[in-house]
Amino acid sequence: MKLLLKAFLIILVIGCSENRTNFETLQGDWQGQESGEIKSYLHVSGDSLLFNDFFYQKYRVYDDSIVVDLDNPYQSRITSKQVTQHVFYITKLTDSNFRFETVLEQRQRRVNDFKFDTVEFRFERFKPIRNEPKLVRIEFSSGECYYGGCPQRNLIVDSSGYYYYEPVENVDIDTTFESNTAHELFSEISLIVSSIPIVYIKSLDGITIHAQVLHSKLIFDNGDEVSIFTDHTNDLFPVFLKLEHSLDFVDDLSPTKKINFSIRDTLDNYPL
Repeated sequence: MKLLLKAFLIILVIGCSENRTNFETLQGDWQGQESGEIKSYLHVSGDSLLFNDFFYQKYRVYDDSIVVDLDNPYQSRITSKQVTQHVFYITKLTDSNFRFETVLEQRQRRVNDFKFDTVEFRFERFKPIRNEPKLVRIEFSSGECYYGGCPQRNLIVDSSGYYYYEPVENVDIDTTFESNTAHELFSEISLIVSSIPIVYIKSLDGITIHAQVLHSKLIFDNGDEVSIFTDHTNDLFPVFLKLEHSLDFVDDLSPTKKINFSIRDTLDNYPL
């Protein structure tokens, strides 16, 4: 009986332990496979993940589930109880493909009427399909949104590891920072950009939903420069998302003097 109980406890401990294999396989950048205008992006680095623009949070992998503890719990619109975790149920995970299901609160047709719904997200790993020319610098500015309150910031990151952050309005971090240790951040952005041909990037110029105008200038090692006005609903969404959360990815930040941003002046004059 004692041996049986001991065996059961061992199985229980193993069953509830963190899955290191899945933990390692999850690392890196993933792009959503959804059709239409819905874009999904997942970045996993160590024990933290960024999923779309909802959170950059700590996570744990238990068997085939990913548990994310929310830094900012919120109240459920259905149960009125506080939501402190999100649980993603892994249905497929390989080196190149990843699928998970999660339960979300979905708005129905009537205002303030919600229901629970199980949603599946499908991802594939970012793979460079065009390595030449190589990205050497990206300048980014986010402008106003027509309903107001959107975070606005100026950012620069380049191949030397240089990083510059300048707050404009509606941001949590309101100090100007710079760093020379953003090599990993730039490498990750370059990977995403290298998966999109430059000709196609140029075609992304234009506003779709007109919620928040973004101005991006991409500079390549052959001298090419691509400058576009756009919004979040295109294939550069993962780049914008990583830039907007970039303070989470850069070490050794120190205050600096503000840079005179010419693209900010252009963006401010863009008609909303």
